[in-house]
Amino acid sequence: VEHRDDLPVFRVDDTLKALGDLAAYRRRRLGCISAPLVAAITGSTGKTTVKEMTAAIFFQQWPDTLTEPNGRVLKTQGNFNNLVGLPLSLLPLQLKHKVAVLEMGMNTSGEISRLAGIADPDISCIVNVHGAHLEGLGSIDGVAKEKEQLFYNTDRRGTLIVNLADPYVRAMAEKYQHKKISWSVERSDDRQADLYASGIRYRSDGCVSFKLHLPASVHDVALAVPGRHNVANSLAAAAIAFAAGVSGETIVKGLECFSSTARRLAVVKAEAGYSVLDDTYNANPASMASGLATLAELKGDRKIAVLGDMLELGSASYEAHRELGRIAAASGLDYLLVIGAFAEHVAKGAIAAGMGGDRIHRFADKNAIVEWLKNCEKQGVVSSRSWVLVKASRGIGLEVVVKGLVSG
Repeated sequence: VEHRDDLPVFRVDDTLKALGDLAAYRRRRLGCISAPLVAAITGSTGKTTVKEMTAAIFFQQWPDTLTEPNGRVLKTQGNFNNLVGLPLSLLPLQLKHKVAVLEMGMNTSGEISRLAGIADPDISCIVNVHGAHLEGLGSIDGVAKEKEQLFYNTDRRGTLIVNLADPYVRAMAEKYQHKKISWSVERSDDRQADLYASGIRYRSDGCVSFKLHLPASVHDVALAVPGRHNVANSLAAAAIAFAAGVSGETIVKGLECFSSTARRLAVVKAEAGYSVLDDTYNANPASMASGLATLAELKGDRKIAVLGDMLELGSASYEAHRELGRIAAASGLDYLLVIGAFAEHVAKGAIAAGMGGDRIHRFADKNAIVEWLKNCEKQGVVSSRSWVLVKASRGIGLEVVVKGLVSG
């Protein structure tokens, strides 16, 4: 230890390791004193949304008070979910906190193991396993092996949240003797989940409602967000809260208070009056399929998808984008607009699946997409009952298209 300007300076061999060790030390010391719950969430898709939904429920359980105006619920801010972000998210943990909701991301081997070791979670949720970050992990089996480290590094006294509809999560959970809370979007004979949904329907505003089945009660839920995948995200969050002892009524209040985080399938209005599904934050094959499925289920007179590249897929990129085109063709689109290095592969996949070439438009410039859609507005091709999905990996920057449509 050195002192500079009356400040202590600790010299370490590895600053990244030291940051994680410091957060781990604080978590364990406070755990001995006040025992705040730590819930850890990972998954290929939806983990940020599940984190936000879970936090929304816990905010209902432990709201701000006059004596604790700054909250008793700690959560990962944004997507601070890596080897730097998670320690920074955990270090503010204080005696006042009742729970910390932590998101864990990864793109290389060993990250989840280290993050789980730092967080020492009481409740661990692997939302799903899909083909994401294949460039760093090689295959979906590699992704599953890495995600499983969250369960492996959860103390025997902890609780595992298990998505029974995901074969990878279901198989890995069977290896462990922990207490488990299971969920599945719909209950079936081979998936007797503790929590499940029924009566899923879309309202006129595009948002989704459903019945939430808990082990001893049933509740009506009206989400303020669209998409069947958000029913799944709701169930994962509800299972985490249920494991923490939160009542069904409080779970419903939290879920209904949740609104889309920025650029994650948020419904915004174009200046011309039609609806835009802004899902420009990120993309992988599973989330692309979910976005297109949501668009297909919405009621409208025209449906248009603006799709850009999915990044970090390595050697699987070409086939993944061709498959994206095939899915788009089967989604009942009126028009498919594509941009990016893999745009031609998406277009070829759509044509091979039977979509007419005159309904597919390739672009080299994002502003040209905005101009094409504005021309559709002038010609009356789109109306107030139309929907436009805009989705790509974050690096493509398709939020420019959304901004152009919304701000005019």
